[in-house]
Amino acid sequence: MKRINIPAILFCLTLAAGCSQDEPATENPDNGNATGKQITVTAAMPDTRVDTRLAYEDATNDAGTGKLVVKWKESRERIGLFNATRSTSSTLTQNATSLSEDGKKTDFTGKLPNDTEAGDVLYAYYNGLDEDYSIGNIEMLNIADITSNGTLAKIKHAMYAKTTYQGGQEGETNISFSFRPLTAALKLTLEGIPSGVTINKLKLSGTNLFYDISVDLTEELPSYSNGLPMGNKEIENLSLSSADNVFYTGLIPGTLSDGMLITATGSDGSVYSATLPDITIEAGNVYVAKVTLAKNTGDIDMTNMTADESKAAIQAALAAGFTEFKLTGPLAKSGIYGMDNEAPDEGSTFFKNKQITKIDLTGVTDWVAVECGNNLQTAETEIGLPAYAFYDCENLTEVKLPAEVKAIGQSAFNGCKSLKSIDFENVTTIGRRAFMLCTAAATINLPRATTIGSGALGYCRAVTEIELPEATTLSGYNFRQCTALTTLKLPKATKVSGYIVANCSNLTRIEMTAAGNITNTDGSKLFNVFANEAIDPKFAPKACTLVLNMDKKEPEGTGSPLASYEPWAIWANTEFKKIEFR
Repeated sequence: MKRINIPAILFCLTLAAGCSQDEPATENPDNGNATGKQITVTAAMPDTRVDTRLAYEDATNDAGTGKLVVKWKESRERIGLFNATRSTSSTLTQNATSLSEDGKKTDFTGKLPNDTEAGDVLYAYYNGLDEDYSIGNIEMLNIADITSNGTLAKIKHAMYAKTTYQGGQEGETNISFSFRPLTAALKLTLEGIPSGVTINKLKLSGTNLFYDISVDLTEELPSYSNGLPMGNKEIENLSLSSADNVFYTGLIPGTLSDGMLITATGSDGSVYSATLPDITIEAGNVYVAKVTLAKNTGDIDMTNMTADESKAAIQAALAAGFTEFKLTGPLAKSGIYGMDNEAPDEGSTFFKNKQITKIDLTGVTDWVAVECGNNLQTAETEIGLPAYAFYDCENLTEVKLPAEVKAIGQSAFNGCKSLKSIDFENVTTIGRRAFMLCTAAATINLPRATTIGSGALGYCRAVTEIELPEATTLSGYNFRQCTALTTLKLPKATKVSGYIVANCSNLTRIEMTAAGNITNTDGSKLFNVFANEAIDPKFAPKACTLVLNMDKKEPEGTGSPLASYEPWAIWANTEFKKIEFR
């Protein structure tokens, strides 16, 4: 992207004496600054500035040099004056017949704010609006909607000035203001518009990109706050084509740390997108850029895109309403990344996305080691799906992963309550809470999973039978609140933590037939494996058959293997419907 850094040349307002016949009587002969004193402001427009709305002539070029030539409009401009000492304000209105031939000077007529006296601090403020000003507090002035309809004639900007009013004898009304810009400009050329297609709508999105914001002018460098994101506003009534493809708008200063996403809606109903690299927007500058629009679909090949371009394509496809996605190319370009143990309010590309229904990641490459949960007794180096990748994607029904993905990061599908099945043949490690609250999953197929994190399958309330043929380590609460579960088969489990079937109220058969002793995941003695919580309905062991390996059966007449913590201590005082050995 090319940009022009416009030097901070200042506007000057020269207040000339005039309209003396309209001046009210002076209330104090010793003070020439009576309430509501009539004044005329002659405003000069330097040749080299690009800020303020006004009228423009485009003198920029493809090399990013040149300028937007600024002129005053013919009429209806207004300047607001605010007396910061007295907290009073007034409005000056442009004289319709005062515009100079070159458009660089014009007169504004009005009154000083009430009770203005010598030594008072005055601010002048211009924001390009046609309606009257209502300046109540110079610390919270509002830069109103600076987005335009895309044409040079409608572009809007804001500027301000500060001075100390000198006052003086009656009839002396000269004041000098040095204006400073509050906004910047963007000249954007949109290439790639197909022949016969007209771009009717445009949306600009990016970190710190706002269209309506409050500004505090009392600081040396004005500060901006309480902005409305530009991405919430769609600029309509456009008519951009391959032959007429230049768009103009104002910009509020800030840093686009994630780049600016440009989403365009065409007359053909398609959505197109492009992105600008990270930029720092400074007041008074004009940014000259060209981008090439790409048509958005849910099938996105990221291979030859930059990371910004691929993320922009995904965001544009989401903005276009796509619900099914197929991604191809390096994982890092997708914006899907792992997060810390506690999920933040915002995250990777599909985090908490309520729109997506299906996603195919079989063409994604360069997977990385993921966080599976710090309570797993295993090295967390498995290649897999990052933690929280599809957290709370409540409408996701189907997901496909490539064979190289061996792990599911913690909470990766937590809250995916529309996921129809949990079917990952090649996955060996399941992070904690990975599939918690997948309440619609009626089938669970994890034939190679060996390590299951705590709560990984909790609240999967639709599944009736679970068999994990290779699972050796279960870290507790694994099947909590699986209220429809009737049969649980864990034929190789040798390390099991507590409460694995808490509140599984319909469970009637548990098969744990691994040879040898079973210990806790940390190697300690077992405790409360089949215990309940204070939540109803609870697991009912008296309605359940427990199947164990023959080597756990004690000699006849010595009692139940559940009567003590040695060698098969599961939960003291648990009474099952039946205990079988095989």
